[in-house]
Amino acid sequence: MEPLEESTHQVMEEYRKRFGHLPDFPVVELDFEKRSRFVAALERALQRNMPLLDYEMQEFEISRTRWLWLLLKRRISTLVTRRKRVL
Repeated sequence: MEPLEESTHQVMEEYRKRFGHLPDFPVVELDFEKRSRFVAALERALQRNMPLLDYEMQEFEISRTRWLWLLLKRRISTLVTRRKRVL
């Protein structure tokens, strides 16, 4: 599983370097199959030297409530880790 995560990270960094940003949704929270399809879409975008198209992004969009829940979860974990460091 580690090589997959490392290759995923490399593809995402290459996309970020070339196009300046990644889509605004939590890639880590995607299930394995959807994450694999997302990485494949990023690789195709890198090959054609164009950012992901809107119709490609629709496949990976998550509902607004799920997105808010994940954002809240991430904020809470960040605050908890910061608090532990201060104490």
